[in-house]
Amino acid sequence: MLAVYAAGYVITEPEAAQAAAMPPAAPTLPPGTYRDGIYLGEGTGPFGSVFVTVAIHGGRIASVWINQTTTTFPSQVIAGLPDQAVRTQARTIDAASGATASSAAFVAAIRSAIAQARS
Repeated sequence: MLAVYAAGYVITEPEAAQAAAMPPAAPTLPPGTYRDGIYLGEGTGPFGSVFVTVAIHGGRIASVWINQTTTTFPSQVIAGLPDQAVRTQARTIDAASGATASSAAFVAAIRSAIAQARS
């Protein structure tokens, strides 16, 4: 019954359909709320996984590296996302054109690493 309601809601509410199609947003946390260190994260999507390392220095995201991808798309299509994560402190990460699922897996990997770094 819940599935029928949800499907009807998505069909009748255009914003809900658009939100459902977008990758999940990265966690919104104020700067300086992370423990310094190196954290590993994994994110899985429908076309494979993305593995990242996140370095926290001074309570902020200092560096992000993509360690490995098992996605069907080459890692070059999401190569710019680590810089976005550092620049925006993972508040906003735009999906790479043509690689929405890989972008979503990257965001999930960042979430996984950041969850470990919370103070």
